[in-house]
Amino acid sequence: MVLKEKHGVCYIHMDGASYHKRQINKDPTMKSNRAEIMNWLAKHGKDIDFTQVKTKLVKIIDEHRPKAEYHTQKIAVEYDHLLYLLLHIT
Repeated sequence: MVLKEKHGVCYIHMDGASYHKRQINKDPTMKSNRAEIMNWLAKHGKDIDFTQVKTKLVKIIDEHRPKAEYHTQKIAVEYDHLLYLLLHIT
């Protein structure tokens, strides 16, 4: 028996631990190699100048970065549950 059928929609509360926030759509960073950065930009349809330095390419990514998607979120949505992640405030 599926949890939802027995109890209805589940409200899942998680802290912001890194293992709860494994990202599906990771974007390249300065640690990524140039080829990964260029592939990401091409995949997302961004016009790029191949002669630009890596710093400028990463800046373009930062400006067009899509909303992060997480595995836990995907699973919760798949089974029609609600997921709440607590924010860490420092």
